[in-house]
Amino acid sequence: MATFRSNKLLANLMDMVVELGPGAKLPAQDQLSKKFKASRTLIREQLAILEYLQIINVRPKTGTTINHCVKWTPHRDDVRDWAVESMQKHGSTYSKPGAV
Repeated sequence: MATFRSNKLLANLMDMVVELGPGAKLPAQDQLSKKFKASRTLIREQLAILEYLQIINVRPKTGTTINHCVKWTPHRDDVRDWAVESMQKHGSTYSKPGAV
């Protein structure tokens, strides 16, 4: 079960993702740990969630890259909301498949 702390951290990470935009790299885990005053274990857990949702792409030695929001897995309301916010912020013209 997710705790308030992990939910807050996930929201903070997503704010950063939306702010930076597609193709940008997130700071290293130790920098994120300091910025959000969270353990590296908790940071890794939240990054794993974002990777599972296809929001980020984590690669050893190259870093964590933000995927374009059209690749995100939108089966959660919060992910859909973040995708819309990202599209608005970064000027995407993507529409859902099947939309007229």
